Amino acid sequence: MDHLYFTDYGFRGDGSTEHDGWVKCRLLHGQGYSLIVPDQIYLEHAGLLWIQPLAFGPNRLAKLSDAEFVCDLDIDVSCGHRLRLRFFNHDHVLDMADGSQLFKCKIRGPAELHTFATGDAEWGSGGVPYIRVFHHTTLEAVPLILGSRQFRSSPWNIQGASKQLQNVAYAYFTPLDAIRSESDLRKIAMSEGGTIELRRDGFTPPPILLPDYLDRFKNDTLQLQVYRCDPTKREANVDMWIDASVLAPQHVYRHDEGGPVYYELPHHFIHRVGAVPGNTIGFDDNRRIHRHTGLKHFDYVVVGDCTVLSGLAAPYDEEDTTHILKIERIPTGQTMLEFWFAHGNADLFSRKAVEMQEFKPGGGSP
Repeated sequence: MDHLYFTDYGFRGDGSTEHDGWVKCRLLHGQGYSLIVPDQIYLEHAGLLWIQPLAFGPNRLAKLSDAEFVCDLDIDVSCGHRLRLRFFNHDHVLDMADGSQLFKCKIRGPAELHTFATGDAEWGSGGVPYIRVFHHTTLEAVPLILGSRQFRSSPWNIQGASKQLQNVAYAYFTPLDAIRSESDLRKIAMSEGGTIELRRDGFTPPPILLPDYLDRFKNDTLQLQVYRCDPTKREANVDMWIDASVLAPQHVYRHDEGGPVYYELPHHFIHRVGAVPGNTIGFDDNRRIHRHTGLKHFDYVVVGDCTVLSGLAAPYDEEDTTHILKIERIPTGQTMLEFWFAHGNADLFSRKAVEMQEFKPGGGSP
């Protein structure tokens, strides 16, 4: 009748089995701090698999010598598992076109880590990873998409309820292979009723919620308008293999619940490919979306402060926020670990100009 998603990240604790893998990550700068943010983890098991990070802890970096640097990352993945990743600057494999870097890494986690993978992946030309995701649509639309070998991009932003973009349009994908229930819809910023509820950090609701709880706790709970959708209208899907470097960067939540600050990727089941408005997003005979002309990418993400309601809304709304993280494009021949120590205590945010998403005035109804 429904799908249940674990929302208590890391409750199973750390595993003790070591695996070899790869991590695609970026270096981002906020006002007064920097973060290494994981995009995807890759693992070999009867082919290549990819794992979607859900949340991650503060980065731990160390300079072991003038030529050796190491980074440790704690990353929460599906079913309450927490992974500990370690990679060195000499583990660098590839600079990717979106400003990210790919590293070999050691992964400490559950013995059967492959059973918690998000989906299939494969290595493309030049060692670029491709991930398999799905575009959900109607039965009637599937042959039209496959016949045209392209997706029409949409001006609607993630919230999809009242705001349209004017300098970019997106095609939306998800690793979820089926959209059958309200729980599935909420994972892709939709709902049957057109709203979802988000609770700020530090607020613990009572065990029994009365019908007027949204009014009673209006300073602690955000009722957010999202795209209204009937799951039966997403009865079919088209699977695609997408060059991971053409995916739009994921927005970030910053959590502060009284313990160590940690970060969450609030849209971990939403992946989108941006295009210049009016352009389509094409794919080849093998359903692969490669980097091609007409695509568009931004060098920033929104960071939402989860202690306040406006921060909860920021990664969905995307427009009404000044809180962003800017992506550092690492110079050729250097890794983000070396860059980190070479630019310690420097203002790497203010000096960096980035193009922002622009919104059409007045919004509208999808």
